[in-house]
Amino acid sequence: MKKVLQLAVVCFLAAFMSCSEEETLITDVDLAAQELATDLSEYEGTSLGSFKGVFTTNDSEDRGTVAIEVISDDFAKATITLVEKNITNEISVTGPVKDIPNQKDATIVTTNETVIDFEGVPTRNAVGDLVVHFASNNLSFDFEVAQDGSHPIIRGAEFEGKPSSITALKENTRGALLTTTGVYAGTGGSGVAVTDTFSIIFDTQADADGMTMALTTQIMFNGVDIGSAMGNSQDTCSDDGTNQTCNISGATNPATGINVSWTGTHISPVAVDVFCSQFEGTWTGPGGSSGSFLGDVQCIPPANDLCAGALPIACDEVFAVSTDLATNTDADANCGANANAGIWYIYTDSGAGDNVTISLAGSTFDTTLNVYTGACGALVCLDGDDDGGPGLTSELTFTEFGDGTTEYFIYASAFGATEAGTLFVEVTCEVPPPPLTCGDQLIDNGGDPGNYANNTSETTVIDAGMGMSPTLTFTVFDTEGGFDDMRIYDGPDTMSPEITAIGAATAPYDGADLLNESVTGTGQFLTVLFESDGSVTREGYVADITCAATFVGNTDGQTTKSNSAADLLQQSNDRKQRLKTKPANN
Repeated sequence: MKKVLQLAVVCFLAAFMSCSEEETLITDVDLAAQELATDLSEYEGTSLGSFKGVFTTNDSEDRGTVAIEVISDDFAKATITLVEKNITNEISVTGPVKDIPNQKDATIVTTNETVIDFEGVPTRNAVGDLVVHFASNNLSFDFEVAQDGSHPIIRGAEFEGKPSSITALKENTRGALLTTTGVYAGTGGSGVAVTDTFSIIFDTQADADGMTMALTTQIMFNGVDIGSAMGNSQDTCSDDGTNQTCNISGATNPATGINVSWTGTHISPVAVDVFCSQFEGTWTGPGGSSGSFLGDVQCIPPANDLCAGALPIACDEVFAVSTDLATNTDADANCGANANAGIWYIYTDSGAGDNVTISLAGSTFDTTLNVYTGACGALVCLDGDDDGGPGLTSELTFTEFGDGTTEYFIYASAFGATEAGTLFVEVTCEVPPPPLTCGDQLIDNGGDPGNYANNTSETTVIDAGMGMSPTLTFTVFDTEGGFDDMRIYDGPDTMSPEITAIGAATAPYDGADLLNESVTGTGQFLTVLFESDGSVTREGYVADITCAATFVGNTDGQTTKSNSAADLLQQSNDRKQRLKTKPANN
């Protein structure tokens, strides 16, 4: 070690003096214990002092906050604290799903909060700027700052071998810089959903008007830190006695070639013994891209915590929202999916009769999803889903009534009573395919021949035309028994009476139930719903469609109304019970 060499030289020159390392040198422990002065103004105009910032890997899978202390020309230290909420979280089931309603033996695998500490020895470059290389087993970066303490720059950051970005500022008052991490979500100019990180450094030093003005952002876009521009600000703060709410706004640096403008609010409690900082808002970008952004930390329940506060959401919109402080005050568990703490959105019928898909993919915890019509306090169940999306997230599709006025209330929530985190809520819409008619064939999505796909939920309408009724004759019917099944409704949608028996088989139909069987509608329409789970597929189904003059009755089975809320819930629970008891090797 350099210190030991220096010690030997000193001892050689002082041959007649007693000499030991402990008596003459500052040890590593002594260095690590060094701290900055309480009054950081002592370091103004120098490259020493406290620097704070935000960190993210360029793929946005990990993010956190950074604190760097340059204590002397001989010693510096840094700490990076990773947040536990990633944009993409791996979800794995660690044991068999229990055969008990509303219970799961499953674990959400997330990144726990991790603190990484570094120590470094500063050097000076040719122009006198201070440079420190920090490195640990899984993260390294180079820190550089001018002699006067301006323009701190972090270069070459890598976390677990992944290129990373760090943005940092120097603070002149201890605690003046507030570093907050978050995410943004939305729709790109091409209509594709986008999600990435959106973090802010707030300078909490008040200006002459008592307002905090300086904001610095770190916004990732396709692996590039598009940064921020001068003019980011916080103003128009108000205090209701409980929370201070300020307007925030800004834009990215045009030098990156990607211009994004954003606006929102910054909320923090006014109680001196409570520290919390929450930010959220909306952004717009090139090519018609837009969306919302949200901080990882929340101080108050979300605005759409209650049904009455449901926020509007439209086709091709994506929202990111934290449920950390959400409640289950208005949760309605009677729609086929368990409901705990969550948030509300409202989708208004477009009048086009679209197939509307709601997806919670990317959410950081086990989710459920319920959709209602009616009004708050008098909701009517439309559909619910537990694990229809990737991992343990939820997804469902419904067909608009097409009246242009119906409001659909969406409740996105946690499966478990103690689960919370970041929800991604995305709505996509598709024009439904034209109904099949006389002479067509009803064929599964795998084609003929070919197996149908996993995680299928397909609704097909057969229209025989005015004064005619359709007949389906199945020449192929082979599905995974007990798990992939078909329901047939005697009318134009799944709210029509269900045909509950065909030949010797009863609904739902699976296995080889409908092979060589026929079913005829009592009117102009039949509606077929086929659903498959996430594993094991078979040949599927093929049915010829023929038509004849309308008659009343059904010689192949009985038609039973089963569209009450209780019946729909029972049908959903029956299916979920089968899924929960499915053998692991299926």
